[in-house]
Amino acid sequence: MRIPKGRRLFALAIALDLSLLGLVWLALRYPAAFEEIYTRGFFAWYAETAGWLSDRIPFSVHEAIGLVLFLLVLRATARFVLRLCGRRQNQRKSIGATLQGIFVTLSLAACAFYLLWGLNYFRPRLVHSSCFDKGLVTVERSTALAQNCLSALIALAGTACPPDRILAEEMQTCVHNAMRLIGDRPLATAVRVKYFLGGWLSALPSTGVTLPLLPENHVSLDLYDYEKPFIIAHEKAHLQGRAMESEANYLALLACLSSEHPSIRKSGVFFLFRMLLRTLPPGERAHLISLLPDEYRQDLRAPAIRLAQKSAFVVALFQALYGNFLKAQRIEDGLANYSAALTLVLGFRLNSGQTLAIDGRGRLVRETE
Repeated sequence: MRIPKGRRLFALAIALDLSLLGLVWLALRYPAAFEEIYTRGFFAWYAETAGWLSDRIPFSVHEAIGLVLFLLVLRATARFVLRLCGRRQNQRKSIGATLQGIFVTLSLAACAFYLLWGLNYFRPRLVHSSCFDKGLVTVERSTALAQNCLSALIALAGTACPPDRILAEEMQTCVHNAMRLIGDRPLATAVRVKYFLGGWLSALPSTGVTLPLLPENHVSLDLYDYEKPFIIAHEKAHLQGRAMESEANYLALLACLSSEHPSIRKSGVFFLFRMLLRTLPPGERAHLISLLPDEYRQDLRAPAIRLAQKSAFVVALFQALYGNFLKAQRIEDGLANYSAALTLVLGFRLNSGQTLAIDGRGRLVRETE
């Protein structure tokens, strides 16, 4: 007896879902072995192979795929509505076929996402490594580092950002340097940074996104110049297999601070300074801000002004969906994980044995305990 095509696809989707659950179980049960096999094995190979192809395609592959999928959804919706207008018996079949099609589509999409990149969520985390010392995460160390950042920002005021044509390659080199600083082997990933042609990413409260099919970094069209180096480095850190937002932020800081370009270091110092301000008492925070040159005080307000110009409904929906998505990946603090990079800044010992520290020009130095 011949099995209908729809049932074969349904059975395949269930088999893929069960296989994915098995891979997640293996990742949690044998983290070190799984990282060696998946992150440093299959994912490293795929990131290099697909990244090479992605760099040779000037437009966003994901945007093109998204447009095709949107047209297919419109077509499927139209067919579904026409069937609903038919006989009642056909209506039941149409609803069943539609629900089955949605299940199969979501299963295939989820399996592709996790296999090509998402399983990195389940790799060992930096805060669980022997290099992390929670005892170093103190308000006193935050205050001292914030004062160093203030001195560096004053010294770096007025430096111009490199042109976009060289920024992607420069940040690729910087991210590779950052990976070595934490004892990781850099992966050969896509270099090119892409902008969605329609600019729809700018409608979301997101400044960048990493997409896994052909590993691509995308950044928003409405980024300020001082944001670009840090945001690009953050997305490139995701391509290195660091799925945690805190780890991507930490690597972005290390990348910017290790650059020879003063404006790139300024981007890293500014983001670090902003993270540190949130941990300080209100009085100390206000005092440090009052000492900043005017350009930085404007930059501190700029993200809030940009967010206020976006749809409140879209912002709330995005934050709810993405926050719950992160929690589903065992990131208990959800969106707050972005700020958790500060715990790594203060408590993670680099391969030199020292934690992150900067000099008066924002250069990364080794802290003497």
